[in-house]
Amino acid sequence: MLAGRTPTVLRRLADAARAHHETGLQQEIPQGLDVEEGLPPFFIPHVYLSLGHPEQALDLLEQALDDGNFGILMGLSSPVYDSVRQDPRFVAVAQSVGIGLNQEEM
Repeated sequence: MLAGRTPTVLRRLADAARAHHETGLQQEIPQGLDVEEGLPPFFIPHVYLSLGHPEQALDLLEQALDDGNFGILMGLSSPVYDSVRQDPRFVAVAQSVGIGLNQEEM
């Protein structure tokens, strides 16, 4: 949960995201941060992707689609999803909510 979290936990999240970006290696979710509590739903897949956990992000997107939780599906055209844009699971979710992906986007 983010509310009431110390700057230290948030700093560790930012450091982990930067390490993933620089190295391409999957990073652990910082201790003390429960990603699925206290974050806006649409932001949770972003956190997983920024730390190199695409399977967890795609699992959340598919679950959101199954549950009719379209809030979490906001922003599928965002560059944050570029790393999974060609994944068949992402394509299926995007097409299910009416987001067409042309060949240039893939």
